[in-house]
This record gives sequence, structure tokens and C-alpha cells, in this order.
Amino acid sequence: MKISLMIALAAVVAYTQPVTAQDKIELYANLERTQCTLSENVDPPGVSIYVFLTGPVPATGARFKVPKPDCWVGATWVGDSLYPEHLSVGDSQTDWSIGFFAGHGGCIPSHTPPIFIGTVNFSVAGQSLPCCEVKVEPAQQFVFTDCDVNYAYEHPLSTGQTVFVNADASCSCELSLLPLRTESSTWGRVKSLYR
Repeated sequence: MKISLMIALAAVVAYTQPVTAQDKIELYANLERTQCTLSENVDPPGVSIYVFLTGPVPATGARFKVPKPDCWVGATWVGDSLYPEHLSVGDSQTDWSIGFFAGHGGCIPSHTPPIFIGTVNFSVAGQSLPCCEVKVEPAQQFVFTDCDVNYAYEHPLSTGQTVFVNADASCSCELSLLPLRTESSTWGRVKSLYR
């Protein structure tokens, strides 16, 4: 009975199409993607949020927005800075459409995520509410464009890592790039789970 069940399960798994992992727009407090909180430093009175496209699917563009949240009191959006080879229409506060690596004509190996898009820059006054979360939101569309050479297809994006301004103990962010904890095992240990 157990062997028949395992064979049936293996057959179902073998004929099931894999679920494609989703590309995400993620925000960080630094270029190295190691910080997800920032403090309002008023000397100098400016901060930047670093925007990345992450995921398994190579991309040529994305459309989204990163608006200043109401809880970020005293902050003023001053502009966006793009990676030099990117082109954009609109801005991060309303509807940001970005084409990656303009002029290359088709996908190149560097189109594989993570792709650094650019920064969203703010002037600050040191008045933000604690744990103010800055996050990605859908614009008129919330999509990325893949690298299909014959016809570029749009796929839905999802939100990923956010940034907290003036984080304290009541809020936390855990970096999504940290590796999962794993344990080594043997086939015998795995089989014993099903006895």
C-alpha cells in the first residue's frame, strides 16, 4: 500500500508543471542589500532607498512606484537616481516605468536578477514616526518584462523587502536575502518520516 502511494505521488509530481518563482521589487537601506532600516540623519539631511529587481527570471524592464508614506513626517522626495544604462518614464512617487540596459538590443547575462535599478532620494527633517515602513506599490501596472527575444512578455511583479525608517523594538525587518537554515540528512531519515 505504501509503495503504491509513493509511486502514485511520484507520478503526479513528475507530470505537474513547476510553479515559477516570482520576480520582486525590493528595497534596501544600502547598495550591498544588507540593511533594511535607516535612521533620519539630518546632517547631511538626505537619505536614499536602494531599489532592486530580484527573482529568477531575466528582465528588461519593470513598472511600479515607491511613494513616500504619510508616516514619514518632514521628509520630502527630491528625485530618483537611475543606474546609468537605465531609461525611465515617470517617477517613483506616481508611476515609474524603467527599461534596463537600454541600447544593448536583447538580453545579456547581466539582465539576470538581482538588478540594481536605482535610488529614491529624500530630504529629511528628523520628524518621522517610529517604524515608518516604505514599500513598493502597484502603479497603473505592477509588472516586469521578460527577456524573450521574439516578443517580450509582461508578468506580474510581487512586493519584496521593505525599509523601515527609525525602526525600534516594535518593528523589525528580516532581510529576504539571508540563506535558509538547512540540515543534512540521509535517505533513511527521510523515509522514516513516512512510516
